[in-house]
Amino acid sequence: MRFVVLFCLLSSLACAQLESDPRYVKKRAERYMARLNYDAAIAYLKKASKRLEKDGEIRLLLGECFFSQGRWPEAANSFESGIALDPRLVARVSHFPLALIRCNKLSAAEKEAKILAQKGRNERLRANGQFCQGLVAWHRGLVAEAISFFKEALRHDPTMPKANYRLGVALLKAGKIEESILSLEKAVKLDPIHHAAAHNIAMAYQRLGNKKASRHWRTRHKEILAAATQISQIKRSLEEVPDQIPLIRRLADIYFKHGLFEDAVSPYSACVAAAPTAAQPRFLYASCLFENGDLHGARLQLNQVLSRHQDHKAAKKLLGTIFELVGAKKEGKK
Repeated sequence: MRFVVLFCLLSSLACAQLESDPRYVKKRAERYMARLNYDAAIAYLKKASKRLEKDGEIRLLLGECFFSQGRWPEAANSFESGIALDPRLVARVSHFPLALIRCNKLSAAEKEAKILAQKGRNERLRANGQFCQGLVAWHRGLVAEAISFFKEALRHDPTMPKANYRLGVALLKAGKIEESILSLEKAVKLDPIHHAAAHNIAMAYQRLGNKKASRHWRTRHKEILAAATQISQIKRSLEEVPDQIPLIRRLADIYFKHGLFEDAVSPYSACVAAAPTAAQPRFLYASCLFENGDLHGARLQLNQVLSRHQDHKAAKKLLGTIFELVGAKKEGKK
């Protein structure tokens, strides 16, 4: 009996130590977020923020959860409190200006977007700062200024679908239809379920009098909208009843089918955690990491697949491709 009591006491102490470790707290919250269980993540992070009062990153994670749920004021407040605790974090919070825009706080959004554009720790974050300044200009009816900001955002990060889309819409508004179509088509290429971009391409071709192209894009729009609607429905179901692994897997498969590998990473990661020995979810997870340029992460996952399923031909083939790419990189450095 004494041993049982001692064991329980030691277990409680160990748990308390873990809950006081910011790295553990963040990883646990991220696991909830990967399963789209934002309510659980929010509840957990709120408790953690009371224990770790001076940790700004926990507030940022809380803000991301609120943002994902469309709770803009709460997201903005969480981001603001995190940055107040650690001003260096301002260079990492891409959704803070967007949350302020959704709250119709354009002046505050403009201020934060300028800071992000100047101090963002990488090109993508600086691009987001320019993009948010463009959104502020667009909401103020300054179309030419918005176009300039969106173009600057794409100079920093040409692969940003939302900047290509917004630029296309602004160019369409300005009457630059051919240029608009180029930007909108690039948005769809980068984000294959961007139904709003497809709709605007159909409208642009209609304005040019190209009925055949307009009909083609109206058909594409219907197909893309169906996939986007399916994703929204799955997300709503997961918000109502979290941790439904079959639904999470279905969501990941839709993303994968449409080439949205970055979006597929988190749901596949949740599927792998739920069924560590299953080959296919882990292989698809590895494939997404590979497509996102994470060769090391993909290689680790493929090794785990082959440790249990030695005859998995697709895993062997992809691992061979990774070895070739890594070898080519090494040769290039010599």
